[in-house]
Parts: sequence; C-alpha cells; structure tokens
Amino acid sequence: MAQVKYTNVQKYFGNLQVLKDVNFTIDDKKFVVLLGPSGCGKTTLLRMTAGLEDIVQGEINLDDKVMNQIHPRDRDIAMVFQNYALYPQMNVFDNIAFSLQIRKISKDEIIKKVNWAAEILNLTEYLKRLPKELSGGQRQRVAMGRALVRDPKVFLFDEPLSNLDAKLRSHMRYEIRKLHNDLQTTTIYVTHDQIEAMTMADEIVVMNNGVIEQIGSPYEIYTKPNNIFVADFIGSPSINLMEGIITEKNSIKFNNVEIPLKNINLQSNSKVFFGIRPVDVEIQSSSDFKVKVDLVETTGSETHLSTFFENKQFHIVVPGGQTKITIGDQLNVNFEEEKIHIFDFNTKKRIN
Repeated sequence: MAQVKYTNVQKYFGNLQVLKDVNFTIDDKKFVVLLGPSGCGKTTLLRMTAGLEDIVQGEINLDDKVMNQIHPRDRDIAMVFQNYALYPQMNVFDNIAFSLQIRKISKDEIIKKVNWAAEILNLTEYLKRLPKELSGGQRQRVAMGRALVRDPKVFLFDEPLSNLDAKLRSHMRYEIRKLHNDLQTTTIYVTHDQIEAMTMADEIVVMNNGVIEQIGSPYEIYTKPNNIFVADFIGSPSINLMEGIITEKNSIKFNNVEIPLKNINLQSNSKVFFGIRPVDVEIQSSSDFKVKVDLVETTGSETHLSTFFENKQFHIVVPGGQTKITIGDQLNVNFEEEKIHIFDFNTKKRIN
C-alpha cells in the first residue's frame, strides 16, 4: 500500500505563493502525472513530496503517515532527476549501488540488486562503463536503476526526458511506463509535455499558477476540459476558441454565421466561448461556416491546415499526408454538436 495524500498544501518563496491549497490523493499503484507550464508549481510539489523543500503549511501523507518532519532518506521515496545526477568518477555498477553502499547493505545483496535492476533496464553489458561513455538514454536508465534498487514505496520523476531527442523520448516513455506496469509502484511524474502526460498517465493533475485546474484520466481531460486553460493547454494543434453569443433560436452566433444547437440549451443573449478541436472539424460543402487557407503542413499521417475565420486563426487537421487543398482555398466546415466545447465568457468554465 502506497497512497499519497496532499491536504491544504501551500508554499511561499518570500512573498510569492507558488502553491495554493493543493488537495488531492494519489491511490496505490497509480501512475499520476503533474502537468502544467513552467512556473505552475508542479516541481515544487514533487520536491516537497521528496523532502527537498520544506512543508510549511498543509500536510503530505504517505500511507496515512505525515511526512512533514520526516527526513528525505526515511521517506521510502526514490527520485529520478532531470539532469541524471550521476557520479562521473563511478562506473554504472557503483552509481546504481551507491545508495545501498551508504546504507551498508551486504555486498552479496548489493550485487544481487544491481544485477536485477541492470537486467530490467538492459544495462548489464554497461556496468563497468563510466557515465561519459554512455548515451543520454543509457544515462537516464542508470538514474532509474539507482532509484529502482531502493525498492521504494513511491517513484518520483522530475521531467526526466527533457534532455533527450524526440525518438529517444518516445522510447523512454515506453520504458518508464513498462517498468511501472511490471513493478506496480506508485509513481508521480512531472512534465510540461502533454504528449508524455497523455500517453503515460493513469491520471493527470493539470496545474496552473499553483492551482489544480483539473484531475482526470487522459481521455477525460481531453474530451471534457473543465475550463479554457485546460482545453487550450491539452491538444496539438491547440483547440480553436471563438467568442460568440447565444441567440433566441438557441444557436451560437459569430458575426454573420450561426451554428444551431439541438441538444444543448443555453440562456439567450449570453456571451460564450465556442471551442472545437482541429481534428473534429469536418470539411462540408453545405455549411455556411467558411474559412480561408493560409498554410498547409504535411506531417505524413495528417495534414495540418492553418486557416482564417473572420481574421482569426482557425486550425484544421485532416487525415492523410496528401491533399488537394492549397493556400488561398476557401473551405466550408462543419462540427458535430457532441464534439464542441462551450465555456462561460466571464468565468472561463465549461458549460456543456
């Protein structure tokens, strides 16, 4: 059992409040991602969990035991850092074994644990090498091995893939998630990369300016964002957002264009934000909603269209790497009602 619970956690650096009444629980064996832009407080919360930052207000509990005054070495938590933090003068074996040697574990037990971790992480043939003789991905696996041999209750990952190239990041996402599936150890993972969050997490905690904006599965976060911040932060290209007004006929009006609503009933004359994800835009000749193509980008499996609707940029993603659409074309587009997102103009919170 390794449940982590945050209760009314706050954090200040001088007069700057970086965490504001954080309250949520991470259940045993879950892989939870703290996601948000730089400066949102996610790494500070992770470091407070590890004991590297003081908990001045609120409580952090591990299995119903308050961690506030517990020394980092006694928290039964292992952390993998962004910069690997390997000892350059030690070979791979000694880097992985270091924490065990400090705790004066028997030599035979150390050898057993290091060999076990090396086998899981495909590092067996590199045990005698120095860090400078390894690739970035291999160094990251060494850092993971050092955490693994401690057999902790909780793994903490602080943006571990940000120093790797795109192909290696994809591979390491697989490695970390597979490791979690095999070990079933509670894992807290910090990143600003939504792709990492969406592909790895059981649950995502979206943070902004020290506040939790939404907690949910990747599917919930993507399909039912709580507010405009979450809707805009998740998804690439980002969601299309436009200001509109609800008419007496229960439609959303943008200047001279109206989109009728059949299943969503809203108060007439109320101002709203209308959102539609680029992948949910349909090209349909019978629609009155017209856009003009400004840029065509082919990614291979998809084509991204940057268009303009009434002088506002509007993104469309169409399947396939080839399209007859060219710059300057005018397109008629449509949307399925169940895929649109409507937000209150003042609160920025989701309505439908």
